[in-house]
Amino acid sequence: MRNSRKVIVHTCLFFIVAMTSSCFPGGSVKEPGTVNKIASEMNGEPVVPRDANKICVPTFANITVMKGIEKYLSREVIKRINIDGRLVVVDRGNGPQLLLSGTITEYQLQDVRFDEFGRAVKKRLRVVARVTLSETTRGKVVFRNKSVQAFKSYSDIQPPITSELEVRTEVLNQLAERIKLQTIRGWYTELQTAIERVKKK
Repeated sequence: MRNSRKVIVHTCLFFIVAMTSSCFPGGSVKEPGTVNKIASEMNGEPVVPRDANKICVPTFANITVMKGIEKYLSREVIKRINIDGRLVVVDRGNGPQLLLSGTITEYQLQDVRFDEFGRAVKKRLRVVARVTLSETTRGKVVFRNKSVQAFKSYSDIQPPITSELEVRTEVLNQLAERIKLQTIRGWYTELQTAIERVKKK
């Protein structure tokens, strides 16, 4: 029954694409695999292929001055992917269908507000990572060098006083959650601030 439904869907899509191809120069759709692509979207194909259930997440690289945060971030990403349950994180030798690699590219600590004495009363910590998800079995790249960031403003001299270490942990946790969602769903819009959403437009 399921196979017959797929045949009907693909047949209908063939005629839809054939009819709409007249809208393109030369009367043909230029992108290969258009029917399959539309079918996947109609069937709700997620970022993660349906037949994939294992992923390898090596420790991220880190090109910033803040050494060691790559280990914490990698552990948090792995933990959150495992808790989600859609995928299980395994070593390379255990047959993962997916590989998630990443590099922490920016660690920025900025003074954003000052008092009348010139002291920085508010700072902002921002961490950026670039991540790549690829299918090891098919040799395909799902997304490449996707920039994912997390940040938080705080003060270490005005209440509520917060240390850079505390904020760093919170920002890395936010970044790990965003990377998990980017990997499994392909987006993390609900975690973005209003400013981020405006800039994206």
